[in-house]
Amino acid sequence: MEPLPKTAWPPFDRAAHPRVDLHSHTTLSDGSLTPRELVRLAAGVGLEVLAVTDHDTTEALAEALDEGQKVGLRILPGMEVSALLPGDRNVHVLAYFPARSMPLVAAWQAERRELRRSRLLRMVERLAALGAPIELEAITRGADPRRSPGRLHVARALVAAGHVADVREAFDRFLAAGQPGYIQDQVPAAKEALAMIRGLGGLSVVAHPALDLREGDLPDLAAQGLDGVEAFHHCHGPDQAAAWAAQAGVLGLVVTGGSDYHGDPCAEGAPPPAADVEERLGQVPLPPAAWEAFEATLAARADRGCDLG
Repeated sequence: MEPLPKTAWPPFDRAAHPRVDLHSHTTLSDGSLTPRELVRLAAGVGLEVLAVTDHDTTEALAEALDEGQKVGLRILPGMEVSALLPGDRNVHVLAYFPARSMPLVAAWQAERRELRRSRLLRMVERLAALGAPIELEAITRGADPRRSPGRLHVARALVAAGHVADVREAFDRFLAAGQPGYIQDQVPAAKEALAMIRGLGGLSVVAHPALDLREGDLPDLAAQGLDGVEAFHHCHGPDQAAAWAAQAGVLGLVVTGGSDYHGDPCAEGAPPPAADVEERLGQVPLPPAAWEAFEATLAARADRGCDLG
């Protein structure tokens, strides 16, 4: 399914929807707000529940949980896990964890951090061979050492070195899949990622399915242990969201929604945006029944505990 224009959504009605957002990012991956800034903003726009789901890292959660207590906002511990579908296709899985799973999750992400650093070094070497040299220090200078680096940070270094005019050109010329500077991240197969999440007592939800999935992928993932679908996402129009929610119902999967908020698209830490990206924290509607089913399923999973470690 192709994304529908975001203007297809009617004006957001807070009275008709739970004040929850189950997909957001901080500076610890590719967002432009620190964990505390994100939590304060979420409280300021009237959210009652926020899931912090940085890419392959939970480093933001300690600060987010602490700030959430201060401002009266419930924080759901989460992470957006990178995985692979057949044919080396990328898929992102939102993982939601009970608090007691965090030590085991931390051990898993430490291994992921080393793999991401190895990929970063290989990208730097590849770009030098392509005539676009950058220094590793230009990527990591001034960065929070807990951050999970990725292509965005390489793109910003390419801009700073004068090889490209902006982040979008960096992706278009070098870093997008299929371009000469692209190196596939060393990530688990989707089945492995789903097993890891379930083994830690977590709940797995495929993120923005319209961007990554092909026909037949969702039933396959459900058979491998997927728990839910992010049907409501800023890239999905109403008809598309309804279609994904219907598929989830047929497969017995929970339905979630989130803004995939990264912050100001013009800020240093933000990902390469489309021209029409706008602030959207807390603006993606989620039907009350879907939120209730998600919350009940997450609680039941947490009650069963961890199967690993």
